[in-house]
Amino acid sequence: MIAEVIQESFSHVVLVTGSRSWNDEKSMCETFNDAWREWGPENVTRPVLLSGHCPEGADSMAELLWQDAGFEVIPFPADWSTRGRTVGFRRN
Repeated sequence: MIAEVIQESFSHVVLVTGSRSWNDEKSMCETFNDAWREWGPENVTRPVLLSGHCPEGADSMAELLWQDAGFEVIPFPADWSTRGRTVGFRRN
């Protein structure tokens, strides 16, 4: 499923997973910046963020930071209505 969505035109793919109660924006920014430096900014032509699209916590924060930087986000929200409470684990 994910491979069908990710196009070869993306230079780098980041997957964010984290708690709904995550609130450490400074740490997340530092982690994104560390990855960017490791990749070499000249090599990062079209990064994309994969997110579970939770409206709070790590997913939400990562999406906002990524979009503020002008990058694309591909959401993979859980379909709670068809699979109930286990859908998040199944998706992940």
